Amino acid sequence: MKKIAFLPLSAFVLLFPQMAFAQNQAPKVSNTNAVVDWGAQVINITYDVADAESDPLEITFKVSNDSGKTFFYSTAITTGDVGYPITAGTGKSIVWDYNDTVKNFSNYVFLIEANDRQTVNIQDLVNQVDSGRLYDNVTFMEGLRHRNTGAANLQNTRDSLYQRFNRYEMLPWIQRFSFGVDYGENIIGKLPGMVNEDTVYIIDAHYDGVAGGPAADDNASGTAGVLETARILSQYSFEKSICFIGFDLEEAGLRGSIAYVTSAIHPQEYIDGVLNFEMIGYYSDRPNSQTAPPGFNLLFPTAYAQLQADTFKGNFITSVGNTSSNGLNASFKNNAQLYVPQLKVIDLSVPGTGTIAPDFRRSDHAPFWDTNRKALMITDGANFRNNNYHTTNDVKDSLDFAFMTNVVKASIATAAALAVPRHSDVEIFQASNPISITEHIWDCNAFASYQKDSNSLALKFEGCETNTFSYALINEAGKTIAEGKNLKASSEIEIGLGQKLATGIYILQLRNENGHSLTKKLLVE
Repeated sequence: MKKIAFLPLSAFVLLFPQMAFAQNQAPKVSNTNAVVDWGAQVINITYDVADAESDPLEITFKVSNDSGKTFFYSTAITTGDVGYPITAGTGKSIVWDYNDTVKNFSNYVFLIEANDRQTVNIQDLVNQVDSGRLYDNVTFMEGLRHRNTGAANLQNTRDSLYQRFNRYEMLPWIQRFSFGVDYGENIIGKLPGMVNEDTVYIIDAHYDGVAGGPAADDNASGTAGVLETARILSQYSFEKSICFIGFDLEEAGLRGSIAYVTSAIHPQEYIDGVLNFEMIGYYSDRPNSQTAPPGFNLLFPTAYAQLQADTFKGNFITSVGNTSSNGLNASFKNNAQLYVPQLKVIDLSVPGTGTIAPDFRRSDHAPFWDTNRKALMITDGANFRNNNYHTTNDVKDSLDFAFMTNVVKASIATAAALAVPRHSDVEIFQASNPISITEHIWDCNAFASYQKDSNSLALKFEGCETNTFSYALINEAGKTIAEGKNLKASSEIEIGLGQKLATGIYILQLRNENGHSLTKKLLVE
């Protein structure tokens, strides 16, 4: 916006409030629908899309065949209102020629993104972090979260993670893994990348606690950070994927993260960076409130000199990486300086997988290091700063939520900068008739024709064991134009449509009282 030299800003705002802080609005996708045409082996997708500025839009169409865990399924043969440039409007149509081996669409999920290719300001994302929400989340989780001494609160936390990811429309899923005669559960939500879905960034924390304490800093603080990053980042789409994980059984030997890296990563996924929140809430500006593990001064002389110069105050966040994660570590520190300059960051880099410094392997980043994946432990220092660590005094009132807010801000900035935000809207939906043609086919013959003189459907059944049926007539755009229920079945029946059908191909779907179906293609000339 150009400056008006002779008009005070306040007067300008009063005169032109709609112009003073005008901002390009993201497109909006609505009224999505997908209808399976078994006969033609296509799926007809319809949608509406609006854009306040009438920008040319890039429409991306993706398919998942694993209930939304990934959207790698091929959409190579796709026609219609997809790609770039597409104008905003109603009744948009996409036709996907699916693989003819597909017999059941119950696990298939469809995604449409409308992107106007405008720039997203990362500072806008950072500014949304709410310290009050962080406080409320920690308050909810605070208390025993151990399977032996706090099973109810552990389950409440687990449920809350799943429900929140679901509310943010990330199609969450649970990875259940064995733990002796019991099991653990990792809670996972994902924002699939629109351009490079196979490149994945992870934001995680463990949600379990020790047997004898309320575990506010360790690790309700980290879990609250995951929930807040998920709330904010889920409002956007990204070129690359972002995954949010609540790990179980960290306190039992990193069992959850080990299970994830060994059995839950899709073969097509490349984990390009992990931000592991391991205690992010304890802050102290008191001299000598920060200590260091033995040998720290020898392994990290620069960082030790920083501590000395600041009289060993615990007023910083530590990002611990290994040598393979140096680029990720630099990205976290640079984005913190750029977007949250008030947050002091001390970055450490251990050689190899960190076995030389076991104190820096005590969280869920270590299994990623062990499998040659880049990862950071974002930590307030645990017992080297917080004397309440693993005690009954690890309560929320000992935490600094302004400090925690800044840590989450830096992490959001880092994840967004790496994954690249898009100015878009995403709708995820399933087919309206995901019927298995092998399991639910109606075992009879039916014949249908359109009667022009009476604008009706003439149906004839042969060998059908049914009393009543319903029908839906769907046009080429995938819209249902006529339907009826509880119709009496007989060898011949005529159904008045109350409208004249335009020339074209229609799909007639019939379903009997047992839920079994028939799909017929109807040609109107």
